[in-house]
Parts: sequence; C-alpha cells; structure tokens
Amino acid sequence: MIDFLRSYHDNKTQFEDTVLNEDLFDNVQITLDTKTGEREYPITCSRGGFSILIDKYRAYINCVPKMILFNFLKLKLLSNKNLSLSNFKTGIDCINGVIDHNYTKLSGVNIGFTIPTSTAGKDIIKMNVLMHNYKHCNHDLVVNKKKYTKEFVYHNYKIMLSADKNGRNKNLLKIVLKLNKSAGFRKFGINNINDLTQKKKLTDLFNLFMKRFDELIIVDTLQYFEGKDYKELESYLSYTYRSTLSSTKSSQTKSRHKKKFEALINKYNLGSLKAKLKQELNKSFRENITLLKHKYHGKHQNIIKK
Repeated sequence: MIDFLRSYHDNKTQFEDTVLNEDLFDNVQITLDTKTGEREYPITCSRGGFSILIDKYRAYINCVPKMILFNFLKLKLLSNKNLSLSNFKTGIDCINGVIDHNYTKLSGVNIGFTIPTSTAGKDIIKMNVLMHNYKHCNHDLVVNKKKYTKEFVYHNYKIMLSADKNGRNKNLLKIVLKLNKSAGFRKFGINNINDLTQKKKLTDLFNLFMKRFDELIIVDTLQYFEGKDYKELESYLSYTYRSTLSSTKSSQTKSRHKKKFEALINKYNLGSLKAKLKQELNKSFRENITLLKHKYHGKHQNIIKK
C-alpha cells in the first residue's frame, strides 16, 4: 500500500555523523578537499531499501518498505503483492532501527495498489485510460522493456499507472498516487513515518487516493451500434478531438461537451471497467489494512545493526 517514502532529518549534523561514524550504511560516497581536508557535498550512501543524500543544508532519506523487509528480514514479497499493514509495521520497525524518526519529517509519500484485471493491464492503460480530470497524460512511455506506464503529472502530485507487457503478471494493473509535497498529507496529521501505522490516517490517505482515481477518465472499449450517439462517442474518444477541445474551446463549451460525454457513458454503460477497478482497489485496501499476525513483529534494531 505504501511503497515509497521520502523524508528529511531535522538535525543534519547529527545524522551526518551517524552515517560516517557508524557501520549502518553501504557504499558511503564522500569527497574531501585535498588542500583543507574538509568534506565536500553531496554525501551519498545506501543500504537495502534506503538511499541517503546529504547536502550542505539537509539530510534526505528515501526508503522502499518492501525492499527493506526483503533485505533486512529476507521476507520475500513478490512485486505483484500489496504490503499489508502488519508487514508495513514490521518495515517501520526496521526503518526505526536505522533512523530515529522522531527527528525526521516526511516530505513525500507514494500510496499504490496492484490489482487483478480481466484483460492485460497494458491494454487498459493504452486503450481505456484516456484522461485525468479531463487533462491528457504528461507522459505516455515505456519505463523499460517489460513495463508500460502512463503518468499524469501536477505540481504537487502525480497519478501513475503501470503494467507488465507480457508474462504471468500481465493481467495486473498498478495504480500509484505520488504526493511530492508535504501539504498533501500533513492535513491528515501525517508528519513522520510512524504516523503511517495508524488506521485513521491511512484511511484518510486512501480516501485522497480514491478521489484522484475517481478523476481518471476510464471508458470501456466501444462496441459498434447504429445511430448518431455512436458517432458522437467515437468523436469524443478520439485523441484529436479531445486535444482540440482542451486547447481551443471556451469553458462553457468544454462544460457542455463534458456533460454530453458523461451522459453517453452512463447511457451505454461504458463505465463498468472503472467500476470493477474501483471495487478491486477498495477490496485491496480493506485486506491490507486488516491487522494480521506475522511471525516477524516487535523491534528489529539488533537484526539491522549486525
């Protein structure tokens, strides 16, 4: 559910000393001035699921809970499985074993879900996901040879959909909301990583995720039928028409076309795919927020510092 976290450390000097003087991180990269012997920035380092960057002013910490669980506890979590709250709490224990989050503040949070689909996820992204809030995607790209991705980027958040191109996981779809400004989640009382173990705050975050999902324009594959409605729908669904409407028409014209488009979608039941995806997202959240006992629990500082 929470698959990426970004934070900064309040006491940069203290954290820098910890990174350089304690055997907690691998691949510590630091440059010294040959004349003065003073440290030069940035300082970077990593350790299974963590990446650290320290500049002149702050210490930035990125962490991936799934990777942390796998590397520190050898708990094998497949990429197509969502992280349950109990496993996430275990990951938080691991993180707190390395970084004292009483002294950190979250600056970015990604919440996402991988859900099953009846057809190939990449085809849904390419053919059925048209817009977000009636805006075209900023990126329609291949991240690598195995993944297909579509992104809708705004100044303070990003909606990303991705899917495997082929293989056994092709009938899966991952949807991620990336909050890259703290204002997007601090209104829910989420300030540090430990806040993300509270059900109420996670529920508030999920509700924001679903609000952004509801803004996606996802339309069923259009089947041919006789009449004027088909031609209108075909026109609305064409990229050229939507681009022209977005860039040239007045707000009143846009509003009128949106209402007509939505009426046609409802009339011909072309929102069933979106409804199924929404059902799977709600199901996944309910399952993953349920507290399940796991053989790993409690504090893990000793495991981490070995």
